[in-house]
Parts: sequence; structure tokens; C-alpha cells
Amino acid sequence: MSNFNVSCIKCGRKSEQLRCCFTCAVVSGVLRYDEVKKDYILNLENTELVLQQAREMVTCENCESAEHMDHDSVLISKLTSGMESLALEKSLRNSLSSIVGFNLPNDVWRSMTRAITESDVPHNGYALYKIIKENLIKEAPIFVADRKQTFRESLLIGSFNPTDNSWTSIGRMPGPKVNYGVAINKSSQVAIFGGMYNGEFLRSVEVYDGEANVRRTCNPMKHCRTRPFGCFHNHDLYVAGGFDQNYLNSVEILNVQSGASTEAPSLKIPRADAALVPWNGEIFVLGGFNGKTYEKMIEKLNEQSQEFESFASMEGGRAGFGACEFRGRIYIAGGWNTTSNTLRSVRSFDPKTKTWRDEPSMNKVRKYFILHSTSEAIYAIRGCANNWVLIKEVERFDPDRMEWTVIPI
Repeated sequence: MSNFNVSCIKCGRKSEQLRCCFTCAVVSGVLRYDEVKKDYILNLENTELVLQQAREMVTCENCESAEHMDHDSVLISKLTSGMESLALEKSLRNSLSSIVGFNLPNDVWRSMTRAITESDVPHNGYALYKIIKENLIKEAPIFVADRKQTFRESLLIGSFNPTDNSWTSIGRMPGPKVNYGVAINKSSQVAIFGGMYNGEFLRSVEVYDGEANVRRTCNPMKHCRTRPFGCFHNHDLYVAGGFDQNYLNSVEILNVQSGASTEAPSLKIPRADAALVPWNGEIFVLGGFNGKTYEKMIEKLNEQSQEFESFASMEGGRAGFGACEFRGRIYIAGGWNTTSNTLRSVRSFDPKTKTWRDEPSMNKVRKYFILHSTSEAIYAIRGCANNWVLIKEVERFDPDRMEWTVIPI
């Protein structure tokens, strides 16, 4: 970028061999890892601050500081080579935001802006709209694990494709069990953890990678737990709560790649069959059963104090429901609020204002299912009816028409 004029902070020299400390640049946030490019790039979310920090790290080949002697370094020319396209991407994102009218996940933004920058179309409103529509309809398959409650057969892994509304059965995981937790992420991973078999509470963790079509058994959790709940957050699997003759408030963080497991801050309130939901870089805990009542208190993980704290009320507890983030709100659907009352009602929560809103109800009552959002819709996938019979139909929520549609499978 033409206005990124740099020189060695030691001698003032300008050179093609100017470099900065790679290690310190990553730690300070000057560089961020791009999942699409699979490489570190300049973090232009806060452009001026990042460029100023980068300038203060630049040295020539003759003036490397002793403090960086054992650190990796990277040529400034390599970092700045992609700055113009990154700046264009940021500019296009602002234009796209005004057209779309709502926030999209970062990977969707990057996909669309990359399609625009690599194309020859003019960056006017109509052309941008066409690019948006072409990218939004190319939704990736959603990989899920059934939660049918039976000891007679092991659980089924499958995928639902929103593009053509098709379901594909992939195969069964070894070892039947019930009351296990399931978490999925945008990277086609499905985690199955805990549960119960023959009266034994389980510590097992299994992950299916839909993109690679690989199943692997991870290191077991530190605690046995049935009816646990969890989510993926910052590439790690968070598992919380559950039951082991007592209702649990413990939380574990599992690195599904390395197998490492660490204790996380405990919940304030023990609960099972709740939901752990990532929203805007934060984690919220909603609902569940605490042994006496259906829990209404929402908790949030405070990253600074590393404690879960009371945040707001659900205004009506439920357990075994689906939850996901969609367009800046947390949606919850289905579940039960008594042992004989499976729900089809849907509500959404705005963490910024701590307010709830009633949403259109699903067509079918549903519990122990996956609620998953794409860039333009919410899907209620599989799950169980009031009598625990498996539901194969998928439902789709259209936010423009404000209605749910049943998709036969």
C-alpha cells in the first residue's frame, strides 16, 4: 500500500530486506491467521493502529534487536503485498453490509468479497447484489448426529444439504449410548460427548469430520457426564454441565486436534440438557434442568475475569431445546418444560439489550435436535417427537416471510 512508508527503527534505512518480528506481530495482533488462505496476514480490522504497531517492529537485516534474536521474522514486502486487496475487501464489506442489511459470519463475508475482487464485474449495487445471491445460495452441507434414544443401535451421522433440501446418511458411530451431547461447527465437524450405556456414565468424546470423512476418538473428558451440552468456540470444544448422580456445573475445554483437555471456569448454576451458544465472540448458557426446576438464569463467560456470571433471565425455562445465533440474536426452539410437554415454540434473545422476542412456532414439536443457521435461514434438523420417536423431516425458517416450512426427507 502506497501510504505504508516504513524504515528501520534503528538506523532509518529503507530496504527491500526490511523485516519485522513474526512472533511478536502475532502476539500483538498485527497479524491474524486467515482460515481461507491458511496463512498469517495483516489484521486490518483496526487499520491505523495495526500499521503503527507494524512500523515500530521494522528493522533491516543489519539491525535485528537482541530481544527478537530467537524469534521468527517475516519480510515486510511479503506482508504489504496483499494490503491493497485487503483494503478493497474491507471497503467492499461495508458496501455489502448496506445491501444485505444484516451481519453475516466472517467466512461468508470473505467468500463474497473474494468472489468480487477476483471477478471483472463493476462494483455497483446490481453487480454486488448478483454476487451476494450467487454466494448465499451455495450453502455447505450441515453435518449432524442423530439423538434418537436407544441402546439397540449406535447413533447415525448424516448431512443435510440446504441447496437441494436433501438428506444423506453417512454411517453409524461405534457403540450405542443415550443422553449424549452433540455440537457442530461451520467447519463440518460433529462432536459427540458423554452419555450413558448400561447404567454407566461416559467420558468418551468422538469427532466426525465431514469434509475429510474421517471419524476419530479423542481423549476422554475428565468428568463422566450424561445429558451434557456444549459448543465449538475458537476452534475448541466446550463441554458443560450434565448429570452423574448429581447435577454438574463443571466445564471442560477440549482441543479436538491435539486431544488436550483443560478445566474451564465452572457455571454458577449446575444444570443438564441446557444450551451453550457462541455469540459475537462470547459464550452464553441458556436453560436446562437444575434438579428442581427448569432454569431461567442466563450465564455468560466473562473472558477477563474467567468466570461465568449471571447475565439475564429466559422468562420461561426449558430443556433439551435447539439454539443458534442468527443475525445478531440467539434463537431457541423446541425442547420441553415438563416431562410430558414437548414444545414447538420459538423465541429469540438480543444480548445487547437483554430482551426477548416471540418468533413464529415450528410446525412440529421437537426435542434433542440441531438448530442451525446459515446466512439466510434457520434449520431445525432431525430430533425426537414427544414420544421419543425419531423425526426425519427438517423445518426451515424464512426470516423474510416469518414462517417455518416442513421439508420432507
